[in-house]
Amino acid sequence: IGAMRREVQEREAALHHLAFYDDLTGLPNRNQFRIDLSDQIEEARQDGARVAVAMVDFDRFKEINDTLGHYLGDRLLAGIAAKLETTAAGLQARVARLGGDEFGLLLSAASIHEAREKLEKLRAILCGALEIDDLRIDIEANVGITVFPDQGGDTETLLQQAEVAMYVAKERRLGLTFYETSQNRHSIQRLGLMSDLRQAVEDDGLELRFQPKLDLETGAVDQAEVLVR
Repeated sequence: IGAMRREVQEREAALHHLAFYDDLTGLPNRNQFRIDLSDQIEEARQDGARVAVAMVDFDRFKEINDTLGHYLGDRLLAGIAAKLETTAAGLQARVARLGGDEFGLLLSAASIHEAREKLEKLRAILCGALEIDDLRIDIEANVGITVFPDQGGDTETLLQQAEVAMYVAKERRLGLTFYETSQNRHSIQRLGLMSDLRQAVEDDGLELRFQPKLDLETGAVDQAEVLVR
């Protein structure tokens, strides 16, 4: 009976690890990150504290992965995760792998200014070269940040805001940026525009128009601007 009980316990522990931890890096996964964030929000709410939620990803990772192959790409990810975990520990932050080359961090901060200082320090440490089998690979991190309760009050809102800010940091080459409401509106507008454009292409709903341009000295039309509407 004792052996059976131990076997059942070992299986339950293995299933729990699969459900809440990343197999490649050993870090908590997105499921566990949500739980940790929810717990930290409750603690901060009781203490009147702040929680900074950050998402981090890396430039050109797909290109690196395609060039090196998945085996070396996975080793690079494991190296990044180890460096991130060590750095986060020094800042008393929790870290998780959310998927692909995307990582999440949670840290307590007395102010938004303190959160920025800590995460700028973390990004500076992350950016640079990692060596994999004597191959030096430069990595560049993009960090998006949101803060409870200043910018969001619940788990899903904070996760969505941090991800939006991360993509803005990446697209605009900012390196690190805090979430702003205008970023979210821009993201939603672009998503709607892409859907409308795809539908217009399928429905043959695009029209080609020529807008004439006059030479003010001669009054003649000497150019035309081509528009798709």
